[in-house]
Amino acid sequence: MQNVYNSKVLHVMILSTLFLCAALPSFADAEEVISSTAAVDSEAVVSGVTVQDDEISTDAATVVTAAEDKTADKAEAVAEEIALEVEIPSTVAADSEAVVSEVTVQDDEISTDAATAVTAAEDKTADKAEAVAEEIALEVEIPASQVEEETAAVEDIAVEVIELAEETSPVSPVEPQTTKTVESADGSMVMDLTSEEESEESVIPDFIRGHLQIGTRSVYRTLTDDDSGHKGGTYGTGTYLGTIYALDEDQNVAPMQCYLTYFFNDYVGIEFAYDQMEAETVATNGETMDIKTDGNVTLAGPTISVIGRYKNKTSVTPFIGIGAGFFSGGFDATSTWTHDISRNDTYRYMNVDDVTALLLTAGAEWEFVEHWMLNLSMQYVSADVDAEFDSYLDGVQTNAQTGHFPMDNIAFRLGIAYQF
Repeated sequence: MQNVYNSKVLHVMILSTLFLCAALPSFADAEEVISSTAAVDSEAVVSGVTVQDDEISTDAATVVTAAEDKTADKAEAVAEEIALEVEIPSTVAADSEAVVSEVTVQDDEISTDAATAVTAAEDKTADKAEAVAEEIALEVEIPASQVEEETAAVEDIAVEVIELAEETSPVSPVEPQTTKTVESADGSMVMDLTSEEESEESVIPDFIRGHLQIGTRSVYRTLTDDDSGHKGGTYGTGTYLGTIYALDEDQNVAPMQCYLTYFFNDYVGIEFAYDQMEAETVATNGETMDIKTDGNVTLAGPTISVIGRYKNKTSVTPFIGIGAGFFSGGFDATSTWTHDISRNDTYRYMNVDDVTALLLTAGAEWEFVEHWMLNLSMQYVSADVDAEFDSYLDGVQTNAQTGHFPMDNIAFRLGIAYQF
């Protein structure tokens, strides 16, 4: 029994030795074929830059696949022959797997070397293409003299077209233009046609363009205190002055209130204007109690206001303002009041003081066309003025009275302005 067992062991060892002898030459042949083929292919890729990358990759992949297939087939055939004769111990199978794994590792290293060669060939090809592109760019660069000649030719054609348009269209002539050659952002020479209107606008300084407005307004006023409530009274009884107990607005809606506004930025500006207002006095005749007028109280003078506006994306811009008016007072008396022949040739005089008025403004402006503004606003004017009345008879002063005229009013204003 022991002899039989020893015979089987000897048989297994002999078969294992035959398997290794048969397999190892195949593995060596595969490794040699793979290494030789990869080396040849790699050398061909490196030496010939123009070789297609996909062909190199295909050749390398084909060699690796063939070697793997050949090795796998050979090993499988030998294993099947041994398996038919006797069961292989686990130690022998492990040795066989180690050999196959070693061949696989070698195959992976060969594939890696081939991929490295392909990458190097791609890099060298890209560098060569870039160098050729630079050479072509240098060869096709246009000389500066040729650019100047072509630009001059285009300018001549433009001038001829303009002259022809003027001759054939007398009713609507082409707006005169100035032609000049300028350098564009990319360094090329281009022709710039600028109209005379644009040239004139470019003459306006930057601190004026978009900042300065000039215009005029029409004003309608309403007095806030136009009746003392003492009709028929005399001096010292609560009238404004003497028998004058009320005031009546004297409207002048002609657009005579000129103004100029300068905006420092989109939000803050200053306005200079000229304003005037007038109110008719209402009094009673001391003897007949008839209603009469002695004349008109007038205020006129310059105003200055700080304007704050809110610029937005629409064409309507709201604004507010605060300022002061420096008004000179006056009295436009009727002829019968100044020289009253019914009272023994009496002469009367009215002196209205100057006043500094407070101005509060709110409104909006609408840009209905470019540069043109329609201005609608409301302004409160606080202007209570003092006055003095004197009468003379034969050069001797017979009466002297003091009082005041409440010229406080709300002005409704409509104006038009041009913005540079």
